[in-house]
Amino acid sequence: MLFSFFRSQFCQNMLFVVKIVLLAIFVPQVIQSRNPFKEALNSVHCEARAYTLNVQVVDCQPRKVAINACIGTCLSYAAPSRTGNRLASSCTCCQPTEMKSVSVGLWCKNPANPSGRLVEYFHTIKSATECSCVSC
Repeated sequence: MLFSFFRSQFCQNMLFVVKIVLLAIFVPQVIQSRNPFKEALNSVHCEARAYTLNVQVVDCQPRKVAINACIGTCLSYAAPSRTGNRLASSCTCCQPTEMKSVSVGLWCKNPANPSGRLVEYFHTIKSATECSCVSC
């Protein structure tokens, strides 16, 4: 009788130890894989990418110009605060942090001579050179 008591107590203790070991191995992985903030941070990217813009100015012939645009995905969230009675929120957008001016030559009607030849007019547009996730 005493032997069976110790054997059952031993089995229960071993079962408890096995459960603790399994929890120590698997729970941190489950918690890490379910962290939505970590997953969202892994998908953040913002970069300057080539883009073709069709420049159109009144009384001028349209012209396609290669410039850079900021394209990407940035982090935004709204989550309960530690006390749970408010929402903490943040919003970031993919925007240019540095830009350059690009001068585009367009052929336009001459207002002084509407029936005459076209004249070249230079129109300035902006092109992104560097992009980053910044506060919206």
